Amino acid sequence: MPDSAHEADKLGVFISYSRRDCLEFAKQLARALEVLGHRAIIDLQGISGGEAWQPRLHDMILESDTVVFVLSPESAVPPICAWEVDDAIKLGKRILPVIATSLSGADPPEPLKKLNYIHFYPEPMVPDSGFGTGLGKLDTALKSDLDWLRQHRDMLMRAQAWVDKGRDRDRLMRGSQLVEAERWIASRPVTAPDITDVQRAYLEASRQSEDEGAAALRRQIQERDRLLTESEAARKSEAEARIAREAA
Repeated sequence: MPDSAHEADKLGVFISYSRRDCLEFAKQLARALEVLGHRAIIDLQGISGGEAWQPRLHDMILESDTVVFVLSPESAVPPICAWEVDDAIKLGKRILPVIATSLSGADPPEPLKKLNYIHFYPEPMVPDSGFGTGLGKLDTALKSDLDWLRQHRDMLMRAQAWVDKGRDRDRLMRGSQLVEAERWIASRPVTAPDITDVQRAYLEASRQSEDEGAAALRRQIQERDRLLTESEAARKSEAEARIAREAA
C-alpha cells in the first residue's frame, strides 16, 4: 500500500516481467518511471517452490493503476506472466505492453496481441525505437486518463474491502460520495478499461441502500406529518366542543 498521501497521488505502475532475461531491464525501467514521477510497483523476490506467490502479486496488481507487461522471449512463455495478465484483466487494469528485446519468434499471451507495443530496443522495422523514445512513449501513454484510472483503483480497493468484510453495509458509499462515484462512471474515457463486476456490484448495492434509506426517511416524514395533522384536528375538535359547551 502507498506509504503517504503524496505517494498515493502518483500513478501506480506494476511491472510484469520475467526474471530469466529481463531482471536488469525491469529494474532500470522502474528507476526511470520513478524519476518521471510515477510509483513503480515491482516484485523483485524470487518464487520458491510451494510459495503462495499469487496472493502477493494479486495485491500488487490490485494497488496499481496500470500494468506494464515487459515482453521478452522468456516472459511470453512462462505461466506466471500469463497469470499476471489474466489477473490484471479481471481487475480491470489498463495494460501497456513494452518489448525489451527481440522476441525471436516467441508468442505473446493472447490478450496482448491486439494491443500496441512500445519498443524499448532499436528495432530496424520500427522508426524511433529504443529505450529513450520508448520511455517517452510509455510516459505519454501512462499519463492519459490519469485521474480516471486513479479513481478506478480507489473504487476497486473499496469494493474489494467491502467483499472481504462480507458485504458489510457500513462500508457502502452514501451521499455525495456515491453521487461522485456515479459521475465518475459516466465520464469513463473510451480508452479506459471498463469497471469490474465487483465495482459494479458495490455501486449497485450502495445506490440501493441509499434509495432505501431515502424512502425510509420519506415514510418517517409522512408519518410525522400525519400524526401532526391528526393532533391538530383533535385539538380543533376539542376546542369547538368546549366552545359549544360554554355557549350551552
